Formats: sequence, C-alpha cells, structure tokens
Amino acid sequence: MVKTVSQLFSLGNDPVQIIAQLIGFAGAVTYFLVFQMKKRKSILGLNILAGAIFVLHFFLLKAYTGAAMNIVCSLRCIIYYCNDKKWAKSKAWLAVFILVSVVLGVYTWSDAYSILPLVSMIITSISFWLKRERNIRLLTLPSPPCWMLYNIHNGSISGFLTDTVIFISLLISLVRYDVLKRHPANRKQTFTV
Repeated sequence: MVKTVSQLFSLGNDPVQIIAQLIGFAGAVTYFLVFQMKKRKSILGLNILAGAIFVLHFFLLKAYTGAAMNIVCSLRCIIYYCNDKKWAKSKAWLAVFILVSVVLGVYTWSDAYSILPLVSMIITSISFWLKRERNIRLLTLPSPPCWMLYNIHNGSISGFLTDTVIFISLLISLVRYDVLKRHPANRKQTFTV
C-alpha cells in the first residue's frame, strides 16, 4: 500500500507520536550542531548526545532498527572519543561496531527499509574512525539520504528534518572548513590603502 506524505507524517491524536516527534526535534537541534564543530572531540561528543536522544525517539515510533543503530552510534562515539587511550585505539573496535550493526540490523529487521540505517551506520562507523575532520565530513555525506528514506517510511518527521538539516550542515561545513580555508584567495592577506 502506497501512502501519501500527509499519511506518513500524520500524528493524529496519539500522544506517544507527539512526544516522539518532540524528542526527535531535540535530537534535531543537537545533530545540527554536530558538524558545525571544528574539532573531532566536539563532533563526537555532540553525536553521543544526539544518538541517545534518537534512540528514545525511534523506540517510541516502534522503528526498532533506527533505535538499535542509534545505540550503536552512541557507543561507537564514546569509544572513538576515547581513542587517545590505549584500550580504545585498537582497530578491532571498527570491526566490532560494523559487526554489531549488522547483527542488530538483522535482529530488528522489519522490511527492506531496514537496510538503510544499517548502511548508514557502517558508513559512519568508518568515517568517525578517521582522524581528519575533512575526511569525516566527506565520508559521512551518503549517510543522511539513507536516513531520510527510512524516516519517511517510519513517519519520523523530526528524523526526516534532522537528516535534511544534517545534510545541509555537512555541505556548509565542507564549504566553510574545507573549501574556503583551502582556497588561496581566502588566506590572510595584508591590505594597503
């Protein structure tokens, strides 16, 4: 059965749906700030918080693959945040998070759309493992479109808007930190009158 956009995003009088969307909007604000951070630790710290908020959001929507992937996201970012410590530096963590994502993705599978957050989680597990902020931003680019489709399918208004904003935020940060900073015309110049 094909649903219209208004049917997909209809809240009706269901208080759980309304609460889920409000919680999702709190996550949306947090996620917008993620890619505006200049430093890797700030990116990861806000990502932990946003992921935790969206676990609750997707759980309330009964979109369990989305909730499971956000649990992995938060745990992954905690490890990546601590990767200056010996125990967290192991390359095995990347494999662990990809494996856990696949296992949880299979366990929570509900339909073909469940593959989308799983693909996104694998992409972002790799991207947040990287050290250079530019590479984090570039590799993360395919992730929001995966979530946008999943959110539409599961009626997550705030999730859809969040991933739209994340995508725009990623593009802004790429221009801000990676294009303008690299362009020779934008380097410090002395002006004479």
